[in-house]
Amino acid sequence: MYSNMMDHWQSLFPGKIIDLNYDELVTNPEHNTRQLISAQFA
Repeated sequence: MYSNMMDHWQSLFPGKIIDLNYDELVTNPEHNTRQLISAQFA
């Protein structure tokens, strides 16, 4: 279900949806936050 939902939103907003892994985000928040920020301004 999650995969289908993400595919749907990514088809509507190509390149605008960022898919994060929660475990990776809480394990290494600085690295993941920097990736989010760089994706925002790419």
